[in-house]
Amino acid sequence: THFAAVKDDDSLWAWGANSFGQIGDGTRINQLTPVEVKFAAQTPSLSPSGSTYGDPVSVTIVCATPGAEIRYTTNGQEPVIGDPVIGSGSSLLIDRSLTLKARAFKSGLEPSGVVTADYVFQVPIPTVTPNGGTYYNQQLATISSATFGAILRYTTDGRVPTETDMTIGSGDSVLVDHDQTLNIRAFKDGWTPSEIVSSQFIILTQVITPRFNPGGGEFGSPQDVTVTCDTPDA
Repeated sequence: THFAAVKDDDSLWAWGANSFGQIGDGTRINQLTPVEVKFAAQTPSLSPSGSTYGDPVSVTIVCATPGAEIRYTTNGQEPVIGDPVIGSGSSLLIDRSLTLKARAFKSGLEPSGVVTADYVFQVPIPTVTPNGGTYYNQQLATISSATFGAILRYTTDGRVPTETDMTIGSGDSVLVDHDQTLNIRAFKDGWTPSEIVSSQFIILTQVITPRFNPGGGEFGSPQDVTVTCDTPDA
């Protein structure tokens, strides 16, 4: 119960029942008068799709319409003629948080739909060695990040590190010579800051009481008494 006709200018028109979209006008609305059927390029696909990543990702853009020109944006705007072009099957290296949009264009066809994906980058959590604990002498806490270009910032007063706090290079160390909580966070331009790694250090300041072996008692012969202390260098 739907009909189609080709006009002298080779345009295609259709009308009638449209509950399954059979008229081809992009709707499911019945049409009592002829409407022109528009042919559009197929919407491109993105692989991998948007998600949260801890490393730069190569995104491949594909369009199944032969000869279509794919245009894309990374600023949240809808792609139009004049935006950058990428060939079908080619890839973009995404290394910061952004919204990628792509659309296919081809002469004689309507532009495709717009495919959209959000790529969010978060710096992985830094590592601290040793990661807190109780010690009898001062410690060198080594802080590292596996993310190239990440800036490590830390506090020793319990605060959450911000972009104005002290910085330290990956692989460098902080001297811990008294009780303190070391909070570290990694930052990178265009990325979400890392989660906070918190390391609590307890530095014992009192020399541990020495021990005798054997301890006191009554003996029937001379004894060699060993004296030990667990505090290093005591």
